[in-house]
Amino acid sequence: MEALRLLESEDAIPKLSRGGALLWRECLGGHLTPYLLDRAASAGPQGIGTLTPADDHRPITRNGLGIRAPYLLWTRGATSFLTQP
Repeated sequence: MEALRLLESEDAIPKLSRGGALLWRECLGGHLTPYLLDRAASAGPQGIGTLTPADDHRPITRNGLGIRAPYLLWTRGATSFLTQP
């Protein structure tokens, strides 16, 4: 839900430059639909979470993807193992 909030706001996005945030919003903004927002709202109670670059359990190996690295990762279950080699 935080990622969707950031998408719709003009707040700074952790680990993204202002230009990167503008590009991210431009690329993803057209894909927001009421259906997507409803699905995201129901994800938490179903045990589905997210990881962003600001999260401690974000996998380091995704950094090798450079600009193609996803900003948001959907998760289910424990995420602490994601930081282990």
